[in-house]
Amino acid sequence: MDPSSRAHTLSVLARLITSREAEEIRHPLPASTWHTLSQEAYAEGVAPLVYQVVRSAPERFGVPAEVLRALQATAYRTAGVNALLNREMARIVEATCRLTPPLHLVALKGIVLIPQLYGNAALRPLPRPGLSRAPRGGVTDQQRAPRARIRPSPPVG
Repeated sequence: MDPSSRAHTLSVLARLITSREAEEIRHPLPASTWHTLSQEAYAEGVAPLVYQVVRSAPERFGVPAEVLRALQATAYRTAGVNALLNREMARIVEATCRLTPPLHLVALKGIVLIPQLYGNAALRPLPRPGLSRAPRGGVTDQQRAPRARIRPSPPVG
């Protein structure tokens, strides 16, 4: 795909995953556009977000059935993987807290930010999950990674 076509595709994709902008899309997009959009959505890690927007009214957006099924499968797969990652991260945090002396950890990036930004951790694939040992001087309450902040989100759909 040439750079200007890709830029246009990414622009449409950005409009689609922004709920306010998606409401402005008044006409169904052609099937060929959907195939290109879905490939870019997978490449950019936003396929679950696209599914979240179009799942209630795929005909309004002109989403072909096979594209909708693929978007749904990606959303469910992302939800499952994120739930497993969140559960494992919680187990690691719990185990390190039981050590003597306890090892305090700081959750990095996605595991904390994705649920806050999207309201549902299933909507974006987690980047490589990260935990870091707290600095020698200790951590603040906001830097701690308690179990309550690391938990699976409900499934999409």
